[in-house]
Amino acid sequence: MVVNLTTSEIDYEVAITETDLQWLGTLLVLPREGEVRIRKEYRQMTDKEREQFHKAVNLLKEDKNVTLNKFDILGNVHARWSTAAAAHNGPGFLGWHRVFLLMMENALRQKSENVTIPYWDTTLDAGMSKPYYSVIWSEQFLGTGGGVVTKGPFKNWTTPHGLGKLRRMIYAQGKLMNHKDIKRIMKKRHLNDISFPNANPKNNIEEIHNQAHQWVGGQMRKIEHSAYDPSFYVLHSFVDFLWEEFRNLQKRDGVNPNMDYPKDYGIASHSPLAPMGLGKLVVMDGLSDIWLQGIQYSPRPQCNATHTDCGSRYLKCISSNGRCSLAVE
Repeated sequence: MVVNLTTSEIDYEVAITETDLQWLGTLLVLPREGEVRIRKEYRQMTDKEREQFHKAVNLLKEDKNVTLNKFDILGNVHARWSTAAAAHNGPGFLGWHRVFLLMMENALRQKSENVTIPYWDTTLDAGMSKPYYSVIWSEQFLGTGGGVVTKGPFKNWTTPHGLGKLRRMIYAQGKLMNHKDIKRIMKKRHLNDISFPNANPKNNIEEIHNQAHQWVGGQMRKIEHSAYDPSFYVLHSFVDFLWEEFRNLQKRDGVNPNMDYPKDYGIASHSPLAPMGLGKLVVMDGLSDIWLQGIQYSPRPQCNATHTDCGSRYLKCISSNGRCSLAVE
């Protein structure tokens, strides 16, 4: 089943001012030479790192020197057709979101210079019998998962376009990305095989990610609303992590991921030379290695019989299958 996250009920084309454009332009930059950013699994961050990440997100939300505020104006870039036409339903999906993720990380680092966006390894939660009890939905991480977010670092947030309070409805629909999903994707070697319009739904990373949006629910359930919830960024950091793992396998097997754009790309907005909607970039630019210059992903939590440390007090080792799992279920 293909999950459609789009809606046309609201006009998301918020009027953008020159001040907005100038600020957004400051975000479309690469890390400085010699700078190293390490994106960790959310639960492997230190308490201080996690608190700094949450604080920076809130500082963006509180900064009203641009239209809406700095967190929501970035969310609106993801919402509006004029900037996000190449972001969904085609092979430009991964590249567009890689650049967008870097823009958000740069914005956060304007508030706290060492912040990086962690990734949420959803396989750790997908393996739980009751994933709604995951620490991810606790006050120490993303906060409330059932209904209006009343606990956690983003409690009582309001969202634009008359959408009301930030809310979630985890586990009601969709599903989280699991080990089988990732294994199927990693068996492929071309972007065409894991993207709309040609990929089998079981291998389609965008479709599988759509299911995770549905699983979180609330604002995350629709494309245009989704980037108003901080959960969007930790989910997309994981998607980007997986894409980088896929690209490394391509390189190992002689495929150049910087040039591996499908000839059959589907809708016109995903043409390789179509505008990306971010600065002066075109869709094909999203495939360049340059966007992870100075950025590294720490390995996913793993363990075995001799190495049982999963790198977090929130995780435990299941040595029989070499996987980490949630410490409390």
